[in-house]
Amino acid sequence: MTSRTLTRLLGALAVVLVTSPPTGYAAPISLDSFNVAPGGTTVSGISSGGYMANQFHVAFSSVVRGAGILAAGPFYCAKGNVATALTDCTTPTALNPPDVGYAIRVTEDYAARAEIDRPSYLYDSRVWILSGTKDATVYPVVVDRLYEYYRHYVNHANITYVNTVPAAHSMVTDDYGHACDHAGDGNNPNDIFINDCDYSAAGMLLEHLYGRLRAPASTLTGTVVEFDQSEFLPNPVSHSMNATGYAYVPAACDDGAVCRVHVAFHGCRQQPARIGDKFYRHAGYNKWADTNKIIVLYPQTIHSDLPPVYNPRGCWDWWGYDDPNYAKQNGRQMRAVKTMVDRVAAGYN
Repeated sequence: MTSRTLTRLLGALAVVLVTSPPTGYAAPISLDSFNVAPGGTTVSGISSGGYMANQFHVAFSSVVRGAGILAAGPFYCAKGNVATALTDCTTPTALNPPDVGYAIRVTEDYAARAEIDRPSYLYDSRVWILSGTKDATVYPVVVDRLYEYYRHYVNHANITYVNTVPAAHSMVTDDYGHACDHAGDGNNPNDIFINDCDYSAAGMLLEHLYGRLRAPASTLTGTVVEFDQSEFLPNPVSHSMNATGYAYVPAACDDGAVCRVHVAFHGCRQQPARIGDKFYRHAGYNKWADTNKIIVLYPQTIHSDLPPVYNPRGCWDWWGYDDPNYAKQNGRQMRAVKTMVDRVAAGYN
């Protein structure tokens, strides 16, 4: 056990002893800072998390060097409208696919008003995209439009588009989850939307974003850290963010090695209240992060069944259910996650 880990555990114990929480309650602790080199931050996500990863990448392109996106469409696809999100941006007809031209115009407009970074920063980014051939929740044509959007801004040599994996709508792994073509049922609590396709999306996207990586760990040496998200967004539950977030910290990073940060956004119905630790332990990132000095930040949503924030599936805000500025740097969830990234990276020396 490292000294940092021991300090963290003692701090959490002190909180528990002082506040005397109910039995079974694990008090989240303050998110630590680590020796994170500038220029090594990347993001990824599946479904609503894919939309969140895209808008985070675009909005903060001066500091986010790349994105890996599964089953999502182009920037500002929903146009602030839930009906558009559930049609054009997921299961469109031939008459209403996502409008790439509109996405580009909004990008340019937001940048001109300094509400996001200049899109010229995107040129040197690295982008990895996946659309499962059996995905009936976000049609491949939607993901095609994401590919077109990125080709407008990013050096074409830096983009990889994987569209041959026979996956249903899911986080695609090489060793965990349902059968590859299993179409999850949101009403079935046993469906976790993680499918074993003998293909590691997490590993492939990380290797595309960072270059050649060491082989993944067979046994993890790091720690899953539980942290308090209310430090980054007051009263997070009222904005459909969970009170607790998670991070995977490799032992080398805990010991002070120079590391990098990757943010992994879960999809709808993958929040801990529904699937427990399945995403942040089994989506496939941690074993690659462990051997390659990558801290994986897992921010978390929570479902909300009642207005004014109606988000019954625990999705990320990519259509404006909580905030009309959802795709801008000052969007509540965007700003909260950016502040988490800044905290993790604040220990560079």
